[in-house]
Amino acid sequence: IYESLPQDVPSVRLLEISPAEGIDDRLSCRLATVPLDTDKAYTALSYRWDKKIPPEEISVNDIDMTVGGNLASALRHIRAEIARSSSPLSPLVWADGVCINQSDVEERSSQVQLMGAVYSNASTVVSWLG
Repeated sequence: IYESLPQDVPSVRLLEISPAEGIDDRLSCRLATVPLDTDKAYTALSYRWDKKIPPEEISVNDIDMTVGGNLASALRHIRAEIARSSSPLSPLVWADGVCINQSDVEERSSQVQLMGAVYSNASTVVSWLG
């Protein structure tokens, strides 16, 4: 799923969420790597990691990935909001649970240091409690 992030310029991955017919349809997304100072509008998602909510499978770059149920719920609701023509939300979303390779300790550490800028540079920030 993950390609290495560039070392020469601070970069992040953004999720591009594919449209769906209904809110409960399976999530399908693609990851795109962009410079941290990108001029692309994106939504930064802050959500609660909740182990009580069962995890879900989503498709990322056509590969199945397990994410927390609360994250999946937030992404489904963002997808539904994006589908509304008057929505201010961008179809590009930053969510740490998917956009950061959680299995790579070095990447996780370097990306955590960028999180303040990730939220500051976002066109919209969504806080999802469930």
